[in-house]
Amino acid sequence: MINIIAEERTKTKNPALKNLDMRIGIHTGKIVGGIIGTKVVRYDIFGQDVLIANKMESNGLAGQVCISEQTYRMIHKNNFVSDTLGYTEHRPCEIGTIGKTIKSYIVHQIVNEAAQSSEEIS
Repeated sequence: MINIIAEERTKTKNPALKNLDMRIGIHTGKIVGGIIGTKVVRYDIFGQDVLIANKMESNGLAGQVCISEQTYRMIHKNNFVSDTLGYTEHRPCEIGTIGKTIKSYIVHQIVNEAAQSSEEIS
């Protein structure tokens, strides 16, 4: 998604979209989902892990993906995934409402030189 937004920024003629960007925050955990309202019904999710995911996004950087330490550990259980990504430790995120400080990481894709050279040949 971040790559698509960056591409659209360069292609657009609309000056309002030249500064378009996004942050993505990811956390892995447990949630509770439920329906809210009686007249206007909507579905929402709740829980401590939702708050942490929200903090990952709001403390992230524009054009980057920020993940929690828990997500970082889960990714490293799968070598294929963890080997295609690089990680830079980001600032700790304080979540005052639950009294926790969570480590965070910025994720970037590792460009595989063999895959890149085969794309250039095609």
